[in-house]
Amino acid sequence: MAQGAEWPHPYKKYSLFKTLDPIRPRIKEEREGRRRKLEEEALKKDSDEAPDALDLSQESALTMSEKFWPQIEMEARRYRTGRQLNLYSYTTVDPHGTTKYLPNDLPDDLTPGWVRGFDPTNLPPTPDLILEVFEGLSWGIKKCNQITVCRIATNLENHHDPNVQGPREGQQWPDLVVCKAFDPPFYPILEGRGLDKAAEAALSREAGAYRYLYSNNMTGLPHPTPEFYGTYVAVFDLGLEDNNLIDLGLEDKHQTYRCVPVILMEHVEGFSMENLCTRHNTTNELIPRDLRPIFHYDANGSPVTLALHKQNRKEVMRQVLDGLVKMLHVGLEFGGIEARQIMITIKNGQHDLEVPRAVVLDYTMSDIWCMTHAGKTDRHRLHDLQKLPKPVHPMQIFDFEELNNTIGFWPSSYCYETTNDNEAREAEWARDSEGIRIRDDHGRLRHKSEVEYDEWLLETFGPFEEGRYSVYKTLDLIQEAEERAREAAAKEAFAVEKALRDWLKDPAKEAEEAAKWAAVKETSMELAMDAVVAAAKRAFKDAHAEWYEEKERQEQKGGQIEDVAIDVTHDATADNNDDDDNDNDDEIDYFRQLSGVHEAKEDVAVQKAQELRDLKDALRHLRAEEAISPRDVPDVEQVRDALKVVRARRHREALEGEQI
Repeated sequence: MAQGAEWPHPYKKYSLFKTLDPIRPRIKEEREGRRRKLEEEALKKDSDEAPDALDLSQESALTMSEKFWPQIEMEARRYRTGRQLNLYSYTTVDPHGTTKYLPNDLPDDLTPGWVRGFDPTNLPPTPDLILEVFEGLSWGIKKCNQITVCRIATNLENHHDPNVQGPREGQQWPDLVVCKAFDPPFYPILEGRGLDKAAEAALSREAGAYRYLYSNNMTGLPHPTPEFYGTYVAVFDLGLEDNNLIDLGLEDKHQTYRCVPVILMEHVEGFSMENLCTRHNTTNELIPRDLRPIFHYDANGSPVTLALHKQNRKEVMRQVLDGLVKMLHVGLEFGGIEARQIMITIKNGQHDLEVPRAVVLDYTMSDIWCMTHAGKTDRHRLHDLQKLPKPVHPMQIFDFEELNNTIGFWPSSYCYETTNDNEAREAEWARDSEGIRIRDDHGRLRHKSEVEYDEWLLETFGPFEEGRYSVYKTLDLIQEAEERAREAAAKEAFAVEKALRDWLKDPAKEAEEAAKWAAVKETSMELAMDAVVAAAKRAFKDAHAEWYEEKERQEQKGGQIEDVAIDVTHDATADNNDDDDNDNDDEIDYFRQLSGVHEAKEDVAVQKAQELRDLKDALRHLRAEEAISPRDVPDVEQVRDALKVVRARRHREALEGEQI
């Protein structure tokens, strides 16, 4: 971008009232005036005296998508310092709300103000947790999520819901926790999206990510994910009498309750990377502030500070990148990392840390692979990076451009033009306006900061080879091995199906089999054999129904089949000549058809091959029994019974093989 060009600010704050203008134009002025008045009062005094029973008028009660709309200013006061939150354990639904996940709409009969799967009229005698708001971190009418620091006022040792997390086994509740509330009325109204739906979708993704990482022992120190204490529902009793409900058109007494789902997590005492820096007005790159911010006070009351020199900045980013690739290794993709999502602290509980700790927040846009639409299919149970023996090397994922939102903190700035001496000292890594370009080890002309960043990656995370971390070359070898295994399975399926085809379709062999059966029993021989052969043909034909249909159409026209599905019933896959007893050409052409658009039928072919192999064993078993003790010629039902015996024996042998 040219010097002096205007960069758009990366974060825009949207006023909830502006988004409501098209829906409520007649009360806009009244609401704006009331909001300003409340904000002025809040600045003058820190009072939390707000009645639990809200006196709502007909005008202030809004109906949007048939949902009850409370007074948002009064609801915001529920999260003020000193207020109490009664929490009940709650298990969220699977993640949804983005294109990667399966849709999961809210039930049509969900009572307004309630949460899916939670009935506030049928609560336990006491809450699982009672929190007291200690401090507001991010709350108010302009915030989607109400985030507060809370004290544990009361907690039960035996939770009503066994799925609730709470502290890990052997640990106690900390003095303070962070409560993140997904309160629908505070969400901005967007076209085609309900507030309840948006809040639940965001909750499902973030809670799903925390729960997934928790189950993989990847929350809390030393990991960059804060400790997770579970999901709950805060129940607010609106205190509305029946007369008020009738006046508001809400005759269902259940609507006297409002439920808000929350996540409890570790309280990280520190600053975000964004707050520790400023942004250059031209390049929008981070500039660490020229100061030593006070992070907290030690036991003696002395301030604890942290210098933002390059060594500390590198340590913060080392922890972030190491944590993100480990998340990828267990199947969670965080998405694009931003400076506002990285918290920096030098305290863990009541203990000071020798080096700064980086904590990554806000998992609402993360993807858990096994819960996505693609991850739930049989062919894609694992993400490719989960197949690696170690987490992928950060150099494979986080190149210079991938970290564009943290450039300036680390990696160093592309180019930066100082305007005074103080600013020059503040940006010790400053570059001239054109940027310094040097040649790397491969002779490429690159920015000096890019080369410096790559050298740091190799120095910090090890050489670009299989070791502490894995590389894509290892993944290529794994995928090649998988391909060879698939080809071997396909080759076996081809051989079995081809042998069975010859066994069933050769007239001489059929006559020989018929003679053997006729020597044992002469009655109904022809009918029984026809039934058995027809059953085998039907089982085989099911695997390639489309090919048979095309074959019949082409044969009626006198033509030949071109580029069809896998065929092993009439040698249409190769040279149409079985007399040479050379199946190599057949197999080569078979694998050519197996690739590309026909790859999806590979699993079906293998499955059907096993079914036909079982059928062949069953027929041999029946003939052996007939040779020992003559009896009636078996029908299709007897063949099916024999199949059950064969499959049971194969299953038992497979289990014994696994035990060995």
